[in-house]
Amino acid sequence: MNQDCLEDQVYPNPKRVAWVDIARVFTMLCTMLTHAPVVDALKRGMWFTGSGRMCLLFLVAGYFMGKRKEGSSVYFPHAGRALRMFWAYIILIGLYVLFLGWTPYWTWQVLDPLLSGSIAQKFDVVERIFGIGDQPPGPFWFLRDLILLTLMCGGLIYLRRKKLLLMISLALLCFGKELACNHFVIGVYQVIHPREIAFFSLGVCLTPVSLATIADFLRKRSLIILVATAVVLFYEWGTLSHPSPLGISFYMLFVCVIALGIERYWPAFAKWMAGLGETVFLVYVIHMLLISLIWHLVRLWFKDPSAMLPEWSWFMIVPLMYLAIHYFGMWIKRLSPNLFSLLAIRTRPPYR
Repeated sequence: MNQDCLEDQVYPNPKRVAWVDIARVFTMLCTMLTHAPVVDALKRGMWFTGSGRMCLLFLVAGYFMGKRKEGSSVYFPHAGRALRMFWAYIILIGLYVLFLGWTPYWTWQVLDPLLSGSIAQKFDVVERIFGIGDQPPGPFWFLRDLILLTLMCGGLIYLRRKKLLLMISLALLCFGKELACNHFVIGVYQVIHPREIAFFSLGVCLTPVSLATIADFLRKRSLIILVATAVVLFYEWGTLSHPSPLGISFYMLFVCVIALGIERYWPAFAKWMAGLGETVFLVYVIHMLLISLIWHLVRLWFKDPSAMLPEWSWFMIVPLMYLAIHYFGMWIKRLSPNLFSLLAIRTRPPYR
């Protein structure tokens, strides 16, 4: 049986790999702190490493989407998954309008022109919400780009088989190096960043390599990775507005090494933390809604919001918020597994 046939087989569902889920949970907690009103110095550091966090999520998505072919279409094997993501996109935007429609951004930028604006203004709002040539509100740029990458997955798998994908991925890293993942513009139109395509593609390239092999490689070089990450990011912090592809790569390796360390030295905690990985995407799309809602309500009810919710308090609020969304998701899963799969954008989980 040739390699192509082997890659097309549906992989069995053995034991989940904890360190992959831990890396995703760690990444999401850092992302939540980035969006919370925390200490300014920490926020700057979080913003600087933001590209590394999002690229790690794209890399992981590419790895597991490239593992198997779901549909009968050769060119669009994940079209069904992309359609489910699109419906989740609609539902989640509806939640934002429902709970934040009274806030200034959603009132002035979305609801007012949508309800009482001209035809041109209505189309402009629709384009903005769905990220057509513009950055969609809140966290939805990530879902928009993930939908596009999911549709591209069949073509990327074909390029991997032809030994062309790695070369193309490395070439894409040359574009938009000084820009964040969601700020790549051609003319006046904001489009998917080539770096996102590159790291998603690198994930597809790594698909033939088992997670056990990747983990063994990282464990043997953990000290080198930790030291190199500190050196590279320290240098780039003082010279660049965003980390380079090298800095992003070392940041991702650093997170994975930390996750492997947690799995090895605190197995009970690692097992619990890995269990939180099932709702990572649900946490991602809902946490900004909750942070915005809490902050708007505090500003509405109290004259001095920072006294009511000081910056240090968000270090406790963020983990509690993650847990609240996670267990809310588990409750939805118990009531309606299909609805949970839709809202949590269930991709292939991290199996061996």
